[in-house]
Amino acid sequence: MKYFTNKKLQEALAMKHEFICVASHELKTPLTALKLQVEMAKRVMDNHGVDAISPGKVRSIINRTHQDVLRLSRLVDDLLDASRINSGKFTMKYEYFNLEDFMEDFTQRMSHQRIRMTIHAPVMVKWDKFRIEQVIINLLNNAFRYGNGSEVDLDVSTGGNLVFIKVRDYGPGISQECQKKIFARFECGDMDRATEGLGLGLYISQEIIKHHNGKIVLNSELGKGSTFELQIPIS
Repeated sequence: MKYFTNKKLQEALAMKHEFICVASHELKTPLTALKLQVEMAKRVMDNHGVDAISPGKVRSIINRTHQDVLRLSRLVDDLLDASRINSGKFTMKYEYFNLEDFMEDFTQRMSHQRIRMTIHAPVMVKWDKFRIEQVIINLLNNAFRYGNGSEVDLDVSTGGNLVFIKVRDYGPGISQECQKKIFARFECGDMDRATEGLGLGLYISQEIIKHHNGKIVLNSELGKGSTFELQIPIS
């Protein structure tokens, strides 16, 4: 039987309480938006009939609903990943693939974003393709969110047995104090809790890269932006 000290029990309870508070807050925001949108549409239809809602208004409601559903899905996925990590059930599905082809396909799908890309990695890797893409997207989303509208650099290169994937923004940078805890659960950079997200993205990303025997290196200075570099063995 496993026994816990009073201090560890208190820490576990505090973490559980924090988890519930943060998750409830983040999940409630898109749920509230969805509820308002549906209630408004229903009220109009009940009072004036279906034809009272113009095609343009229907399109707008569907677009907003779609965005809120995607946000809910991302939040739930993060919660599930964090739970799997905590329970030791976080697994990878490794496969061989051409990294340069993978990145070219990825960049085509991200072409609508303000990204400057430099890719030179004609190597075969044995990674979990889905999870590595998850990490890159998370780093890019953070760069967009905290980069004050600046363009983001994405550089992919190789050296020895390693692949280097760098994501750089030109925003305000991250303080030294924040850098010490930024990969912990429920941390959201130097921003306040109004920032969208659970603060699990970097925590999950670091676990994914650890499963690939790699690491994430952060270089940042206040006023000079931030660079997150993935260093991952080819296989």
